[in-house]
Amino acid sequence: MDTIIKVKNKCFARVSVTQNGKRTQPSRIFDRKSDVKDWITSLEEQKRQGDIYTYSDQALPDYLDQWYRIYKEPVIRDTTKRRYESTLRLVEIY
Repeated sequence: MDTIIKVKNKCFARVSVTQNGKRTQPSRIFDRKSDVKDWITSLEEQKRQGDIYTYSDQALPDYLDQWYRIYKEPVIRDTTKRRYESTLRLVEIY
């Protein structure tokens, strides 16, 4: 079942997917409801084709570092940056 919820000025979407006997619920937040519908349509098509996910060989520390550099670093304050960078260093150790 697909869920679309309006929260403040954003739209939250969640889709239920069963793959290999396991249920997952991917979700995303969008600025416009039309973007939500496009995303859900794309997932529905992937469901029909049977390839809902493409798994990555990228290690977790690399993924988190990339996510931080793209999405967080440009918009957060220096103190918060130091906390993120400290956490990223800890993740790299393990």
